[in-house]
Amino acid sequence: MKFISVISIIVVLASTSFGTEARIESMGNTPDFIKDEVSAIKNPATTFGFGNTLLGSLGKETKLGDSWVRKEQWFGGWAIYPISPTMKLSVGATLNKPFETTQQYEAVSESGFFTVFDKWNYSPTSTRVNFLDVLGMGTPYGNVYMFAGVSIKDMISLALGGRYAGYKQESNDENKYISIQGGNLGLVYNILNQHQFEASINVDRFVFEGKDESTSPEISVSSSDLNFDINARLFWTMSRMNSVVPMFSFKTTNILGISTSDVGGGIGFNRTLYKGLIWVGGKYLYYSAEFPERIGGEAIYSPSTNQSLVENTKESSHKIIASFGVEKKMLWDWFTIRVGGNKVFEYLTKTDKSDRILEKGLFERDVDAVAWGVALGTKDDALRFDITVSEEFPYSNIFAGGDEGIMLVRISAALKF
Repeated sequence: MKFISVISIIVVLASTSFGTEARIESMGNTPDFIKDEVSAIKNPATTFGFGNTLLGSLGKETKLGDSWVRKEQWFGGWAIYPISPTMKLSVGATLNKPFETTQQYEAVSESGFFTVFDKWNYSPTSTRVNFLDVLGMGTPYGNVYMFAGVSIKDMISLALGGRYAGYKQESNDENKYISIQGGNLGLVYNILNQHQFEASINVDRFVFEGKDESTSPEISVSSSDLNFDINARLFWTMSRMNSVVPMFSFKTTNILGISTSDVGGGIGFNRTLYKGLIWVGGKYLYYSAEFPERIGGEAIYSPSTNQSLVENTKESSHKIIASFGVEKKMLWDWFTIRVGGNKVFEYLTKTDKSDRILEKGLFERDVDAVAWGVALGTKDDALRFDITVSEEFPYSNIFAGGDEGIMLVRISAALKF
């Protein structure tokens, strides 16, 4: 009887905590303290807790300049196959889901950090120009991720994954190449059939090579960097409805001479409601960064002050991030409403030799956020569409275009079978 009760608790927690990107966005914008498909991508060993799954996203509406564009459309899934009464295998993949390193590179490229003197007369209106625009480097595409894992007696699960994204353009006088290659190792260990420990390490190499002999002067830049993302957390079940989640994370990002690191930990609390879930959490991070003063031999300038960066530009800060999320099935079993948010308190402790530093919080989970959303699905949640509602929705005109016509910013879907 005790064994059956424990299994029931695990099944209830797994069924109420399954989610997609849109669910995470509208429930605190962080995956640190609840189980979701984001954790399954970082730690593929967690897939055994979700069962056979197909999932994907129609993309996110993002404002680019004066226009709204849809980005990050992707799909994927995994299958669980029992090969004996005590052993299961898991195989899965995602296609076109942007890796965090890809997102980091895009953020750096779009930020205009690599502003240099326009020797090439690229811009008709300015003496400063984005070096990456002159080079004409594209965005990595593909973003293929595949993994396989094994679970033994539903007590310990191990999984290994590999991923690749890239860009290549060659001609007689041009050679442009980006490669993101890496993998991850995930572990899940069930303690006393009640508590669950999860740990993962993600590693990838970012290679950037750009050469253009058709410009005058010619452009040449080369970079190769390693990135690490290590995570661990423990779902400690206190009762049938309550659990505590301590977590630890260590992350380094190195792209084109920009080096950042975050290290810290936190604790969250989950309470299962009748047809719902509420959670709160907080974490501390120590952030540090170093920025280059040159790229491809060219001095980097501040677009606002026209002053060049000097050597050894650094910064560091302390961050405290508080977040919460609530979801509840309302009126009908097929309709769920969600709300959540997070707040970042940051104390900048050190800045050296420059007032031109890259904006912190390149990832959405590290910036202030508030959102709400809804879910439409079957009664047992085997099929569900998760929707992030636009912040402008209460004030929008559904018959208008542009900003006023945006009602939904992301739609994700999941099918369990």
